[in-house]
Amino acid sequence: MTKCIKLFLVFFIGLFLGCLIFLFIDILFENIEKNIILKNRDLYTSDEDNFSVSSDKILVYEMKKNTVFKRYKFLTQYKTNGQGFRDADFELNKNPNNKLIIALGDSITFAGSVGSDKVYTKILSKKIDKKDTRYKYRVYNMGVDGYNIIQTAHNLKINGLKYKPDTVVFLYCLNDNDEHCSKEIYYAALSGSNKINKFLCRSKAYREIYKIVLNKLDKENSTNVAEIYRKYANIDNSITNDEIGFYIISKLQKEYGFKCYIFIVPYFDNSEEKEMQKNVKNILKKYNNIICVDLHENFIKASEDFSVFREDIIHPNSYGHKLLSDFIYEKLDQDGVLQ
Repeated sequence: MTKCIKLFLVFFIGLFLGCLIFLFIDILFENIEKNIILKNRDLYTSDEDNFSVSSDKILVYEMKKNTVFKRYKFLTQYKTNGQGFRDADFELNKNPNNKLIIALGDSITFAGSVGSDKVYTKILSKKIDKKDTRYKYRVYNMGVDGYNIIQTAHNLKINGLKYKPDTVVFLYCLNDNDEHCSKEIYYAALSGSNKINKFLCRSKAYREIYKIVLNKLDKENSTNVAEIYRKYANIDNSITNDEIGFYIISKLQKEYGFKCYIFIVPYFDNSEEKEMQKNVKNILKKYNNIICVDLHENFIKASEDFSVFREDIIHPNSYGHKLLSDFIYEKLDQDGVLQ
């Protein structure tokens, strides 16, 4: 019996040490790989350093405040403000001659692929400043990477409305009607909440096992914001899950009286309109207090070759952001928003 116990202990210790050695080799090789790809290790920071788990169950996660974001995918670097958004610090409006435009959305508005002065919100703000207007306009960027339309609407409710916006602009990506938020970002934020786990997550193999374990523990339900919000707000079953975000926006617009736009950004793979675009427009027909603008035709007029203004099929490059600012400016000006 004693011999069996010793053999078991030797086997167990050997297995443990083997796993430990494999883990450290995996971490070492992944760091070498990133070094080779990036040439500059300082540009790499993983999302557990950029995001934290939110105390709000609808938001799920938030960007960290006053944090330098370093995104190795696009080799870009930028800083969040004291409110946790990619912009200068926001201030409450105390001047009746000031008007506020809040821009909301996901990774397109967050704009991780371009430099800070190339984001459409910055370009839009400069374009408005050049126009001879009676009011002074400010544009606040409150986009958060990976948010779906429900999180975006809730973000407006708990973070944006206190600034009393006159106009709200939602940049809608065609994957924003997903019931779940970005699991990748949520799991990264979750892993970063514990120092040991954060270190172990530097291993690609460990991260994959970690995701499987999270799913088995039913953590996935924490990302289903449609179901969470339905229970939280006691929403009627006649409102479908992919409609909840628009329902929230419409309700907030009626209550607070801001002018509301939803600009639909097409996928940049070809010039054909997607079924998802049609579905979004059909849903928004129910909400006549929201102005829906499909930018599909605008981009086609700029170029039928969508590759000239894209970083990938979802994210516009700097030229794409310039076009977005042009399209939004023209619509706001046409509607008499810029007075």
